[in-house]
Amino acid sequence: MKLAIMVFFLALFFFPNESQCSPSEFRGIWVITWEIFQDRGEILREERLKVRIGKILDNVKKAGLNAVIWQVRQSGTAYYPSAFEPWGKYSGEQAPGFDPVAFALSEAHKRGLAFHAWFNSFEAFSNAPGSPAMRHPAWIATDKVGTVMPKFFCLSPGIREVREYLAQLIGDFVSHYAVDGVHLDYIRWNEYRWTDMSTDVEKEGDGGYGEFLYDFEHPFSRGVPLGFATWDEWRREMVTQAVSLIRMTINRTRPDVTLSIAAIGKYNWGIWNGHDAVFQDAPLWLRLGFIDQIMAMNYQWTTAPEMSGGLDGNCPNCWLDYLQDGLNLGGSFSAGIASYRLANLNLWSNHGSIVEAVRQSTWAAGMQFFSYGTWEGMNYFEEARRLLFPF
Repeated sequence: MKLAIMVFFLALFFFPNESQCSPSEFRGIWVITWEIFQDRGEILREERLKVRIGKILDNVKKAGLNAVIWQVRQSGTAYYPSAFEPWGKYSGEQAPGFDPVAFALSEAHKRGLAFHAWFNSFEAFSNAPGSPAMRHPAWIATDKVGTVMPKFFCLSPGIREVREYLAQLIGDFVSHYAVDGVHLDYIRWNEYRWTDMSTDVEKEGDGGYGEFLYDFEHPFSRGVPLGFATWDEWRREMVTQAVSLIRMTINRTRPDVTLSIAAIGKYNWGIWNGHDAVFQDAPLWLRLGFIDQIMAMNYQWTTAPEMSGGLDGNCPNCWLDYLQDGLNLGGSFSAGIASYRLANLNLWSNHGSIVEAVRQSTWAAGMQFFSYGTWEGMNYFEEARRLLFPF
């Protein structure tokens, strides 16, 4: 009996708060196309690209993470053999000599890593031949007077053919790849304004609303579409219909696939939020079972108190107040940590306290970091294992 008690207390000493650092928590990292296909600006092909993919996955495993959010579609171009879209610019607009998604998926699973295929949804910046913005210019969002976005093209969620196109593209993908998850980024209206068009630098919304919130089928001059009280109500419903259709299409082939979305860091409070700025209603989708996981982009929170407050400490300006029904039905939420901002602001050491703040919430499923390239630049993998993910 005394020996059992001693073992119990030794376990508490050597393995503190193990329940808050469980291997079952979601520990993901976003991996961007240019982080995969290029090395210091050089486009990699065949064996060198395979080596690069292996190195990325080895580092992710070394860090104690358990999932990659691997970008497979960006700007209306593909980074796998697609019947719908051309190869993207970071692969040199051509196949690298093998199927990089099939290879990365197999290698991830060999290492025990979950593989979530990351699709940019309505974002369609590419003007490459065969890209949707070039094949279907009438799909691009317009402003109040009917002027099409001159660059940073985004497809309008209000057009039925656009929603069907995305669902068919993703449905085709999951019929060929046994991925663990599909992750939808840019699953929202765009935030761009004419003032943003004066620069070639993509901007995160800094307050206010976008101007390209109409399309040729739904011009401002015709008024609010029939059946809706406001334009904003219509916009949210159009994105919701897109998510619902994608879910149904995936279910026809792979009902076991986890569907997640990249949610703006604040739901409906503050100026730059998902609900009112880009018409994204993530808690509704979780509650209706259209998605399984919200992967929030909580990039504005660079300290533990900010993260804690935004999760459940500053309610009603917090996520938990709007998620409870969806969580009760089996949905999950993971917090997005902006490693790139922590690096830029010289706050890198805040990683540990922010991760602990997520764990202290008790209801969040885990976290994901943006992005792999920043961690590689900081050579953070072994340190992350030691400090953040020792179990």
